[in-house]
Amino acid sequence: MKKKRQDSFEGVLIPESFDENGVPTEFALYTSTEDKFIIKPSFSLQVLEEKIRSQVAVFGILQIEGKKKIIKAQAITPLSNKPL
Repeated sequence: MKKKRQDSFEGVLIPESFDENGVPTEFALYTSTEDKFIIKPSFSLQVLEEKIRSQVAVFGILQIEGKKKIIKAQAITPLSNKPL
């Protein structure tokens, strides 16, 4: 069963999957409560690449599919300019 809700989530953005050339193809948001959310952006992956290892706020729709948490991201805002 899929559950959906729109919300804002804060955490550190980390690459989750890579192509054969080492380019990130999927990103995850790791929160301070050790939750992991896969990010499916409505914008280019380059926007996410620019914020790797940074604290960010992601606004979007949360979908829960079994144990997998996915955010269909509509916007991402840096909370810090410095990578961790």
